[in-house]
Amino acid sequence: MRREVHEIGRDSAILNAIKLQGVDAAVVGLAHSDFWIANPPVLQRYGINFETYSTEDFESEMGDNFNQRFTADARPNPTMVFERESLERALRLIRQGRIVTGKVPDFVGTWNLNNPHEGYFELFISRNNNGNVSGTIEDCLGTGDFNGVMADTEFRFLKNYRPDACIKKVDKYDLHYQGKRRGIEVFGEFSIGGGGGDFFYMIQSSQEKPVELAFLGFDAIRDDKIGQGRLF
Repeated sequence: MRREVHEIGRDSAILNAIKLQGVDAAVVGLAHSDFWIANPPVLQRYGINFETYSTEDFESEMGDNFNQRFTADARPNPTMVFERESLERALRLIRQGRIVTGKVPDFVGTWNLNNPHEGYFELFISRNNNGNVSGTIEDCLGTGDFNGVMADTEFRFLKNYRPDACIKKVDKYDLHYQGKRRGIEVFGEFSIGGGGGDFFYMIQSSQEKPVELAFLGFDAIRDDKIGQGRLF
């Protein structure tokens, strides 16, 4: 996987070189350094400790003009850090079949039936008050909070990505999910910011293969005749 080699493999090579050379200071790209500073255990594995962290970045202006910005006591950029976390999530999904580990989801599903790995998600219900539910949804884009209503025949909810725990730009949208519930299955459509959207499918399970979710989703939507003439 090209990104794994370029980002994770290169990351390890740089940290190994820093450790072996015993340098007093290291100058690396922000994509590497922001992730290291935000995740101290990564450095601890190599026996490295950075006492200070400074960054140099560029701010764009009108046209082709850029302003140089230096920060002596810098803090990691959350969106840049999550670009790497997004890759880690995708790799866990491919190799372990899960986005997050250490907790069991109530539902798993996909919001992209044509590319189920891209849309694979895990839904965790933390509160259920007579069918008024809330919790979190984890996917490769980030962590989202949801609130909605779950009944015998429907499950509808509003999802918002957390700005500090998702890739760039997706946090600005409200995602409305309107699903029919049939036994342990939920399927239907979602809209992005009140505009266009697509079909989704999820099932009450702790783990399922994304491709199998797509087949189950296509079957459920076809049998229920949702969006007939648009999907097939």
